[in-house]
Amino acid sequence: MNAIKVGRIASIDVFRALIMFLMIFVNDLPWCKNVPHMLEHALPGEDMLGFADIILPAFLFIVGMSIPFALENRKAKGDSGSKILWHVVVRSFALILIGVLIANRRLIDADMSGYSINVYSLIIMAAFFLIWNIYPSEKLIFKILRWTGILILIFIIWTFRSTGEGINYIKPSWGILGIIGWSYLFCSAIYLLSKKKLWIVLGFCLLYYVATILVTEKLIPLPNQLLKVVVGHSVSYSFTISGLALSMIFVGIKEKMGKQKREQKNTLTVLLATMSAIGIVMLVLGNLTRNIWIISKISGTPPWMFLSIGISILMFVAIYYLVDVLGKGKWFWIIKPAGTATLTCYMLPYIYYSIRNMTGPFLPDPFYDGFLGIAKCLVFALFIIGLTALLGKLRVKLKL
Repeated sequence: MNAIKVGRIASIDVFRALIMFLMIFVNDLPWCKNVPHMLEHALPGEDMLGFADIILPAFLFIVGMSIPFALENRKAKGDSGSKILWHVVVRSFALILIGVLIANRRLIDADMSGYSINVYSLIIMAAFFLIWNIYPSEKLIFKILRWTGILILIFIIWTFRSTGEGINYIKPSWGILGIIGWSYLFCSAIYLLSKKKLWIVLGFCLLYYVATILVTEKLIPLPNQLLKVVVGHSVSYSFTISGLALSMIFVGIKEKMGKQKREQKNTLTVLLATMSAIGIVMLVLGNLTRNIWIISKISGTPPWMFLSIGISILMFVAIYYLVDVLGKGKWFWIIKPAGTATLTCYMLPYIYYSIRNMTGPFLPDPFYDGFLGIAKCLVFALFIIGLTALLGKLRVKLKL
Protein backbone atom coordinates (compact mmCIF):
# COMPACT_ATOMS: atom_id res chain seq x y z
CA MET A 1 0.00 0.00 0.00
CA ASN A 2 1.07 3.60 -0.61
CA ALA A 3 1.40 6.16 2.12
CA ILE A 4 -1.88 7.23 3.63
CA LYS A 5 -2.99 10.51 2.08
CA VAL A 6 -6.59 10.57 3.19
CA GLY A 7 -7.40 13.50 5.46
CA ARG A 8 -8.97 13.29 8.90
CA ILE A 9 -12.04 11.06 8.92
CA ALA A 10 -14.72 12.85 10.94
CA SER A 11 -16.67 9.62 11.47
CA ILE A 12 -13.81 8.14 13.51
CA ASP A 13 -14.07 10.98 16.03
CA VAL A 14 -17.86 10.62 16.09
CA PHE A 15 -17.58 6.85 16.57
CA ARG A 16 -15.15 7.37 19.45
CA ALA A 17 -17.43 9.97 21.02
CA LEU A 18 -20.49 7.71 20.71
CA ILE A 19 -18.71 4.74 22.28
CA MET A 20 -17.39 6.94 25.10
CA PHE A 21 -20.92 8.22 25.73
CA LEU A 22 -22.26 4.65 25.81
CA MET A 23 -19.40 3.51 28.05
CA ILE A 24 -20.27 6.14 30.66
CA PHE A 25 -23.94 5.14 30.35
CA VAL A 26 -23.44 1.39 30.86
CA ASN A 27 -20.89 1.95 33.66
CA ASP A 28 -23.51 3.97 35.52
CA LEU A 29 -26.22 1.31 35.17
CA PRO A 30 -24.96 -0.84 38.10
CA TRP A 31 -26.00 1.97 40.43
CA CYS A 32 -29.59 1.37 39.34
CA LYS A 33 -32.01 -1.49 39.91
CA ASN A 34 -34.78 -3.07 37.84
CA VAL A 35 -33.17 -2.23 34.50
CA PRO A 36 -33.55 -4.63 31.51
CA HIS A 37 -30.88 -7.30 31.70
CA MET A 38 -30.18 -6.91 27.97
CA LEU A 39 -28.58 -3.53 28.71
CA GLU A 40 -26.14 -5.02 31.22
CA HIS A 41 -23.18 -7.37 31.00
CA ALA A 42 -23.99 -11.05 30.68
CA LEU A 43 -23.48 -12.99 33.91
CA PRO A 44 -20.64 -15.54 34.30
CA GLY A 45 -21.52 -18.65 32.32
CA GLU A 46 -24.50 -16.98 30.66
CA ASP A 47 -24.81 -17.39 26.89
CA MET A 48 -25.75 -13.81 26.02
CA LEU A 49 -24.43 -10.69 24.33
CA GLY A 50 -25.54 -7.86 26.56
CA PHE A 51 -25.49 -4.30 25.27
CA ALA A 52 -22.72 -3.47 27.73
CA ASP A 53 -20.65 -6.37 26.36
CA ILE A 54 -20.06 -4.67 22.99
CA ILE A 55 -18.79 -1.34 24.33
CA LEU A 56 -15.19 -2.25 25.22
CA PRO A 57 -14.66 -4.21 21.96
CA ALA A 58 -15.96 -1.22 19.98
CA PHE A 59 -13.59 1.10 21.85
CA LEU A 60 -10.61 -1.17 21.19
CA PHE A 61 -11.72 -1.42 17.57
CA ILE A 62 -11.73 2.36 17.14
CA VAL A 63 -8.27 2.52 18.78
CA GLY A 64 -7.06 0.26 15.96
CA MET A 65 -8.83 2.30 13.30
CA SER A 66 -7.12 5.46 14.55
CA ILE A 67 -3.58 4.05 14.50
CA PRO A 68 -2.74 4.54 10.79
CA PHE A 69 -4.04 8.11 10.74
CA ALA A 70 -2.27 9.11 13.97
CA LEU A 71 1.09 7.57 13.05
CA GLU A 72 1.03 8.77 9.45
CA ASN A 73 0.18 12.25 10.70
CA ARG A 74 3.30 12.23 12.87
CA LYS A 75 5.33 11.02 9.92
CA ALA A 76 3.93 13.85 7.76
CA LYS A 77 5.14 16.31 10.40
CA GLY A 78 8.68 14.99 9.94
CA ASP A 79 9.01 12.51 12.81
CA SER A 80 11.44 9.67 12.12
CA GLY A 81 10.46 6.01 12.51
CA SER A 82 12.39 5.71 15.77
CA LYS A 83 10.77 8.86 17.16
CA ILE A 84 7.30 7.56 16.29
CA LEU A 85 8.06 4.21 17.90
CA TRP A 86 9.30 5.97 21.05
CA HIS A 87 6.07 8.00 21.12
CA VAL A 88 4.08 4.75 20.91
CA VAL A 89 6.09 3.18 23.75
CA VAL A 90 5.76 6.22 26.03
CA ARG A 91 2.04 6.58 25.34
CA SER A 92 1.46 2.86 25.91
CA PHE A 93 3.41 2.93 29.18
CA ALA A 94 1.32 5.86 30.40
CA LEU A 95 -1.94 4.06 29.56
CA ILE A 96 -0.74 0.87 31.25
CA LEU A 97 0.42 2.73 34.36
CA ILE A 98 -2.88 4.60 34.66
CA GLY A 99 -4.79 1.36 34.05
CA VAL A 100 -2.88 -0.50 36.76
CA LEU A 101 -3.37 2.25 39.33
CA ILE A 102 -7.09 2.51 38.60
CA ALA A 103 -7.58 -1.27 38.64
CA ASN A 104 -5.76 -1.61 41.98
CA ARG A 105 -8.18 0.72 43.74
CA ARG A 106 -10.49 -2.25 44.41
CA LEU A 107 -7.60 -4.19 45.97
CA ILE A 108 -6.61 -1.55 48.50
CA ASP A 109 -6.17 -2.38 52.17
CA ALA A 110 -7.30 0.90 53.71
CA ASP A 111 -5.86 0.16 57.16
CA MET A 112 -2.37 -0.68 55.89
CA SER A 113 -2.31 2.01 53.20
CA GLY A 114 -3.62 4.78 55.41
CA TYR A 115 -6.30 5.96 52.98
CA SER A 116 -9.59 4.60 51.72
CA ILE A 117 -10.48 3.55 48.18
CA ASN A 118 -12.28 6.85 47.60
CA VAL A 119 -9.42 9.00 48.87
CA TYR A 120 -7.00 6.88 46.82
CA SER A 121 -9.09 7.40 43.68
CA LEU A 122 -9.24 11.17 44.16
CA ILE A 123 -5.49 11.38 44.79
CA ILE A 124 -4.48 9.43 41.68
CA MET A 125 -6.99 11.34 39.54
CA ALA A 126 -5.50 14.63 40.74
CA ALA A 127 -2.04 13.32 39.88
CA PHE A 128 -3.16 12.22 36.39
CA PHE A 129 -4.54 15.68 35.64
CA LEU A 130 -1.40 17.38 36.97
CA ILE A 131 0.93 15.20 34.88
CA TRP A 132 -0.92 14.77 31.60
CA ASN A 133 -2.84 18.03 31.28
CA ILE A 134 -2.13 20.04 28.12
CA TYR A 135 -0.51 23.15 29.56
CA PRO A 136 -0.40 26.35 27.46
CA SER A 137 3.38 26.62 27.76
CA GLU A 138 6.47 25.20 29.42
CA LYS A 139 6.67 27.90 32.06
CA LEU A 140 8.14 27.01 35.44
CA ILE A 141 4.73 26.93 37.16
CA PHE A 142 3.46 24.26 34.78
CA LYS A 143 6.63 22.21 35.20
CA ILE A 144 6.14 22.40 38.97
CA LEU A 145 2.54 21.20 38.60
CA ARG A 146 3.64 18.27 36.43
CA TRP A 147 6.39 17.24 38.84
CA THR A 148 3.96 17.58 41.75
CA GLY A 149 1.76 15.01 40.04
CA ILE A 150 4.73 12.69 39.49
CA LEU A 151 5.72 12.93 43.16
CA ILE A 152 2.14 12.18 44.20
CA LEU A 153 2.13 8.99 42.11
CA ILE A 154 5.50 7.95 43.55
CA PHE A 155 4.07 8.47 47.05
CA ILE A 156 0.98 6.40 46.20
CA ILE A 157 2.99 3.54 44.69
CA TRP A 158 5.33 3.58 47.70
CA THR A 159 2.57 3.57 50.35
CA PHE A 160 -0.09 1.45 48.61
CA ARG A 161 -0.89 -1.88 50.25
CA SER A 162 -3.31 -4.40 48.78
CA THR A 163 -5.44 -6.99 50.53
CA GLY A 164 -4.12 -10.45 51.34
CA GLU A 165 -1.81 -12.15 53.79
CA GLY A 166 1.39 -10.33 54.62
CA ILE A 167 2.47 -7.13 52.92
CA ASN A 168 1.19 -6.74 49.36
CA TYR A 169 1.90 -3.91 46.96
CA ILE A 170 0.58 -2.75 43.57
CA LYS A 171 -0.45 -5.79 41.54
CA PRO A 172 -0.34 -6.24 37.73
CA SER A 173 -4.08 -5.84 37.27
CA TRP A 174 -4.42 -3.93 34.00
CA GLY A 175 -7.95 -2.57 33.91
CA ILE A 176 -9.53 -1.14 30.77
CA LEU A 177 -6.86 1.48 30.10
CA GLY A 178 -4.11 -1.07 30.68
CA ILE A 179 -5.60 -3.40 28.09
CA ILE A 180 -5.96 -0.45 25.71
CA GLY A 181 -2.30 0.40 26.34
CA TRP A 182 -1.08 -3.12 25.54
CA SER A 183 -3.34 -3.30 22.47
CA TYR A 184 -2.12 0.06 21.22
CA LEU A 185 1.51 -0.96 21.75
CA PHE A 186 1.30 -4.30 19.95
CA CYS A 187 -0.87 -3.13 17.07
CA SER A 188 1.08 0.09 16.49
CA ALA A 189 4.30 -1.95 16.39
CA ILE A 190 2.68 -4.35 13.92
CA TYR A 191 1.62 -1.44 11.71
CA LEU A 192 5.07 0.15 11.76
CA LEU A 193 6.92 -3.11 11.14
CA SER A 194 4.51 -4.17 8.39
CA LYS A 195 5.49 -1.14 6.28
CA LYS A 196 1.76 -0.72 5.56
CA LYS A 197 1.47 -4.13 3.92
CA LEU A 198 -2.13 -5.18 4.45
CA TRP A 199 -1.47 -8.91 4.13
CA ILE A 200 0.87 -8.80 7.13
CA VAL A 201 -1.75 -7.08 9.29
CA LEU A 202 -4.40 -9.56 8.12
CA GLY A 203 -2.01 -12.36 9.07
CA PHE A 204 -1.84 -10.99 12.60
CA CYS A 205 -5.64 -10.75 12.64
CA LEU A 206 -5.79 -14.46 11.91
CA LEU A 207 -3.10 -15.14 14.51
CA TYR A 208 -5.05 -13.36 17.24
CA TYR A 209 -8.30 -15.08 16.22
CA VAL A 210 -6.62 -18.49 16.46
CA ALA A 211 -4.92 -17.56 19.74
CA THR A 212 -8.32 -16.58 21.18
CA ILE A 213 -9.68 -20.01 20.27
CA LEU A 214 -6.67 -21.76 21.81
CA VAL A 215 -6.90 -19.70 25.00
CA THR A 216 -10.64 -20.41 25.25
CA GLU A 217 -9.90 -24.15 24.91
CA LYS A 218 -7.07 -23.78 27.46
CA LEU A 219 -4.64 -25.25 24.93
CA ILE A 220 -2.04 -22.54 25.63
CA PRO A 221 -0.47 -22.64 29.11
CA LEU A 222 -0.07 -19.23 30.74
CA PRO A 223 2.46 -19.91 33.52
CA ASN A 224 3.62 -16.33 34.00
CA GLN A 225 2.49 -12.73 33.68
CA LEU A 226 4.42 -12.15 30.44
CA LEU A 227 2.56 -14.89 28.56
CA LYS A 228 -0.72 -13.70 30.05
CA VAL A 229 -0.04 -10.25 28.60
CA VAL A 230 1.18 -11.42 25.19
CA VAL A 231 -1.26 -14.32 24.66
CA GLY A 232 -3.84 -14.33 27.42
CA HIS A 233 -5.45 -11.09 26.22
CA SER A 234 -5.53 -12.15 22.56
CA VAL A 235 -9.27 -11.53 22.34
CA SER A 236 -8.75 -7.88 23.33
CA TYR A 237 -5.96 -7.44 20.82
CA SER A 238 -8.15 -9.02 18.14
CA PHE A 239 -10.52 -6.04 18.33
CA THR A 240 -7.71 -3.51 17.89
CA ILE A 241 -5.94 -5.38 15.08
CA SER A 242 -9.30 -5.81 13.31
CA GLY A 243 -9.88 -2.06 13.51
CA LEU A 244 -6.37 -1.49 12.16
CA ALA A 245 -6.99 -3.86 9.24
CA LEU A 246 -10.33 -2.27 8.38
CA SER A 247 -8.73 1.17 8.50
CA MET A 248 -6.07 0.07 6.01
CA ILE A 249 -8.72 -1.48 3.74
CA PHE A 250 -10.75 1.72 4.03
CA VAL A 251 -7.77 3.89 3.06
CA GLY A 252 -6.71 1.57 0.26
CA ILE A 253 -10.11 1.85 -1.40
CA LYS A 254 -10.53 5.57 -0.66
CA GLU A 255 -7.17 6.44 -2.22
CA LYS A 256 -8.38 4.96 -5.49
CA MET A 257 -11.25 7.42 -5.74
CA GLY A 258 -11.01 9.38 -8.94
CA LYS A 259 -11.75 13.05 -9.42
CA GLN A 260 -14.79 12.37 -11.58
CA LYS A 261 -18.05 12.32 -9.62
CA ARG A 262 -19.18 9.13 -11.35
CA GLU A 263 -15.96 7.33 -10.38
CA GLN A 264 -16.21 8.62 -6.82
CA LYS A 265 -19.75 7.32 -6.56
CA ASN A 266 -18.71 3.88 -7.81
CA THR A 267 -15.76 3.75 -5.42
CA LEU A 268 -17.97 4.84 -2.52
CA THR A 269 -20.33 1.98 -3.32
CA VAL A 270 -17.40 -0.45 -3.34
CA LEU A 271 -16.14 1.02 -0.05
CA LEU A 272 -19.46 0.69 1.77
CA ALA A 273 -20.20 -2.73 0.27
CA THR A 274 -16.76 -4.11 1.17
CA MET A 275 -16.86 -2.95 4.78
CA SER A 276 -20.46 -4.11 5.20
CA ALA A 277 -19.61 -7.51 3.74
CA ILE A 278 -16.70 -7.92 6.18
CA GLY A 279 -18.98 -6.99 9.06
CA ILE A 280 -21.63 -9.50 7.97
CA VAL A 281 -19.01 -12.25 7.60
CA MET A 282 -17.93 -11.58 11.20
CA LEU A 283 -21.53 -11.84 12.40
CA VAL A 284 -21.90 -15.14 10.55
CA LEU A 285 -18.69 -16.45 12.13
CA GLY A 286 -19.99 -15.38 15.52
CA ASN A 287 -23.21 -17.34 15.05
CA LEU A 288 -21.42 -20.38 13.63
CA THR A 289 -18.92 -20.57 16.48
CA ARG A 290 -21.79 -20.28 18.93
CA ASN A 291 -22.43 -23.94 18.15
CA ILE A 292 -19.15 -24.67 19.92
CA TRP A 293 -18.81 -21.98 22.58
CA ILE A 294 -21.19 -19.67 24.42
CA ILE A 295 -21.18 -15.91 23.90
CA SER A 296 -19.30 -14.63 26.93
CA LYS A 297 -17.37 -11.43 27.48
CA ILE A 298 -16.12 -12.67 30.85
CA SER A 299 -14.60 -15.80 29.27
CA GLY A 300 -13.53 -13.96 26.11
CA THR A 301 -15.03 -16.58 23.80
CA PRO A 302 -14.72 -16.61 19.97
CA PRO A 303 -18.45 -15.94 19.40
CA TRP A 304 -18.23 -12.80 21.53
CA MET A 305 -15.11 -11.78 19.60
CA PHE A 306 -16.57 -12.26 16.11
CA LEU A 307 -19.97 -10.77 16.93
CA SER A 308 -18.41 -7.71 18.59
CA ILE A 309 -16.09 -7.13 15.63
CA GLY A 310 -18.99 -7.47 13.19
CA ILE A 311 -21.14 -5.03 15.18
CA SER A 312 -18.25 -2.55 15.43
CA ILE A 313 -17.67 -2.65 11.67
CA LEU A 314 -21.34 -2.13 10.84
CA MET A 315 -21.59 0.68 13.39
CA PHE A 316 -18.67 2.43 11.71
CA VAL A 317 -20.19 1.95 8.25
CA ALA A 318 -23.44 3.56 9.42
CA ILE A 319 -21.64 6.46 11.12
CA TYR A 320 -19.33 7.00 8.15
CA TYR A 321 -22.30 7.14 5.79
CA LEU A 322 -24.11 9.64 8.01
CA VAL A 323 -21.14 11.85 8.85
CA ASP A 324 -18.71 11.75 5.92
CA VAL A 325 -21.06 10.92 3.06
CA LEU A 326 -24.28 12.73 4.01
CA GLY A 327 -22.51 15.42 6.04
CA LYS A 328 -24.65 14.97 9.17
CA GLY A 329 -21.80 15.37 11.65
CA LYS A 330 -23.67 18.22 13.36
CA TRP A 331 -26.21 15.67 14.60
CA PHE A 332 -23.58 14.51 17.11
CA TRP A 333 -22.46 17.94 18.33
CA ILE A 334 -23.62 17.28 21.88
CA ILE A 335 -21.23 14.35 22.36
CA LYS A 336 -18.32 15.77 20.33
CA PRO A 337 -16.08 16.50 23.38
CA ALA A 338 -16.09 12.78 24.22
CA GLY A 339 -14.34 12.10 20.91
CA THR A 340 -11.73 14.85 21.15
CA ALA A 341 -11.02 14.82 24.90
CA THR A 342 -11.67 11.13 25.47
CA LEU A 343 -9.22 10.55 28.32
CA THR A 344 -10.58 13.50 30.29
CA CYS A 345 -14.10 12.21 29.74
CA TYR A 346 -13.07 8.74 30.91
CA MET A 347 -11.53 10.01 34.15
CA LEU A 348 -14.30 12.29 35.37
CA PRO A 349 -16.78 9.54 36.45
CA TYR A 350 -14.15 8.14 38.85
CA ILE A 351 -13.99 11.53 40.58
CA TYR A 352 -17.79 11.74 40.67
CA TYR A 353 -18.23 8.22 42.10
CA SER A 354 -15.55 8.74 44.75
CA ILE A 355 -17.30 11.89 45.98
CA ARG A 356 -20.69 10.16 45.75
CA ASN A 357 -19.46 7.24 47.85
CA MET A 358 -18.24 9.64 50.51
CA THR A 359 -21.37 11.80 50.60
CA GLY A 360 -24.15 9.40 49.64
CA PRO A 361 -26.53 9.47 46.64
CA PHE A 362 -27.22 12.89 45.17
CA LEU A 363 -30.72 12.01 43.94
CA PRO A 364 -33.81 10.44 45.53
CA ASP A 365 -34.21 6.63 45.24
CA PRO A 366 -36.76 6.71 42.36
CA PHE A 367 -34.04 8.12 40.08
CA TYR A 368 -32.12 4.86 40.50
CA ASP A 369 -35.02 2.57 39.63
CA GLY A 370 -36.25 1.16 36.32
CA PHE A 371 -36.65 3.35 33.27
CA LEU A 372 -36.23 6.50 35.32
CA GLY A 373 -32.86 5.10 36.32
CA ILE A 374 -31.98 4.50 32.67
CA ALA A 375 -32.91 8.09 31.87
CA LYS A 376 -30.76 9.24 34.77
CA CYS A 377 -27.78 7.27 33.37
CA LEU A 378 -28.23 8.89 29.95
CA VAL A 379 -28.38 12.35 31.51
CA PHE A 380 -25.34 11.51 33.63
CA ALA A 381 -23.36 10.57 30.51
CA LEU A 382 -24.32 13.89 28.90
CA PHE A 383 -23.40 15.70 32.14
CA ILE A 384 -19.91 14.16 32.11
CA ILE A 385 -19.43 15.12 28.45
CA GLY A 386 -20.65 18.65 29.18
CA LEU A 387 -18.21 18.90 32.09
CA THR A 388 -15.45 17.68 29.76
CA ALA A 389 -16.32 20.49 27.33
CA LEU A 390 -16.31 23.06 30.14
CA LEU A 391 -12.92 21.89 31.42
CA GLY A 392 -11.58 22.07 27.88
CA LYS A 393 -12.55 25.74 27.70
CA LEU A 394 -10.69 26.21 31.00
CA ARG A 395 -7.64 24.55 29.40
CA VAL A 396 -7.97 21.36 31.39
CA LYS A 397 -7.58 18.48 28.96
CA LEU A 398 -5.63 15.25 29.29
CA LYS A 399 -3.43 14.02 26.47
CA LEU A 400 -0.82 11.28 26.50
